[in-house]
Amino acid sequence: LEDFLGGFKELGVTICGLLDHVELHLMLDDWSKGLRKQLDERNLTYYRSGIGGLEDLYRDMDAVARPAGMRVLKGLEFNNTEATPDETLGLPDFLCFCFGDVSSRPGATYGERAADQIRRVGRKMRPSGKAGIINHPFRHRQWVYGELCKRHEEPPVEQFISADDVRRMADAAGEFDLALEVNQGDLLGASHSDCTQVC
Repeated sequence: LEDFLGGFKELGVTICGLLDHVELHLMLDDWSKGLRKQLDERNLTYYRSGIGGLEDLYRDMDAVARPAGMRVLKGLEFNNTEATPDETLGLPDFLCFCFGDVSSRPGATYGERAADQIRRVGRKMRPSGKAGIINHPFRHRQWVYGELCKRHEEPPVEQFISADDVRRMADAAGEFDLALEVNQGDLLGASHSDCTQVC
């Protein structure tokens, strides 16, 4: 962590948010279990399962020497509003929700369905009193659009995310004081590591 933060300091970064997926600690889904299995196969260490593992992670974050003038915030990203215990949301400084595709609602546009999910996340986050971010809310639809373009199929972008959809999602986020993350790289077809993240 010291090397990591030192590298950011060299780039002129003065505030940094470090976060992990709660699923990796609470083993809530097949994705997290599969990743733990890969770590075991490669003899790589990881934090213990459960809320205790998160507490260990945050204790390590607090203990690391900060470069002068840098503020470090502890975060948490979660995928599942129902399965994530409320007490885990009280541990970090800020919360993120990993936004995938949205639930179905017959006859509803993508934006209407996405707004429903944003409100559901907002209701989950609000009792914690923590700042909240909806991570990459447009990414899934942009990936679908990109794949169609690769096949030389070019439907109108409104079929995926219209201006009205974006407005609905922003309004829903505003109701709960949530930020919407925009990954510029997702829009441009870059890899995740090349993304410019703007909240």
